[in-house]
Amino acid sequence: MAYNPQNPNGSATSANSSPVVIASDQAAVPVSGTFYQVTQPVSIAASVAVTGTFFQATQPISATSKFSIGSNVVMTVTNLQSLANSATVGWQSVRVSNISTLARDYEINVSLNTAATTPANDKAMYVYICPWYTTDGGTSWNPASQGTTTPVSGTQGATTIASPNNLRLLGVLNYTATSVVASDTFLLSNCFGDRMPDGFSIIIINFSGAALGTSCVVNYKPINDTLV
Repeated sequence: MAYNPQNPNGSATSANSSPVVIASDQAAVPVSGTFYQVTQPVSIAASVAVTGTFFQATQPISATSKFSIGSNVVMTVTNLQSLANSATVGWQSVRVSNISTLARDYEINVSLNTAATTPANDKAMYVYICPWYTTDGGTSWNPASQGTTTPVSGTQGATTIASPNNLRLLGVLNYTATSVVASDTFLLSNCFGDRMPDGFSIIIINFSGAALGTSCVVNYKPINDTLV
């Protein structure tokens, strides 16, 4: 059966549209595919056979982000033990890479015991961070300058800084009385906010007036976000 004039393509208002009627003896029309329903129910005439997979989403998916604290890492501190009092000569840690760990932050714990010497000079130990930048995913590294012609090496050992320098001051440990153990815990985000560098080294300067003892400890833990 043909219509003349033919129905135009496209859409129109209800007042300007004609209904489409399916014959009472029309065979079932198969409809196949994948169908999704979000908020409104789907109504299908009885004469239309529908096959396929249907999904109905009725509840939003929610998750909570919590801190996930990694395992404690005890750093090698051979050259930190018995470190002499000095405003410039100090200790540097091995470089810690964040390329594969991808931590959002780090907890850094420093505990420094001393010889039985009266506080003098600044009566304090200074904890610095040297940020590292890698150009190729962890093979080549560029450190922040420490104000001298000798850059931070990335290996545990002695180091010498100058003032001014481009290191980041992480925190100060006060040495207020003879034989006090100077200890504190810091967050690396105190230096860098919520964006960590590719890697970092810890530098400690002891200008407390007393030489350090032989039980000094430096630890760190990576912190990530976990969805629960």
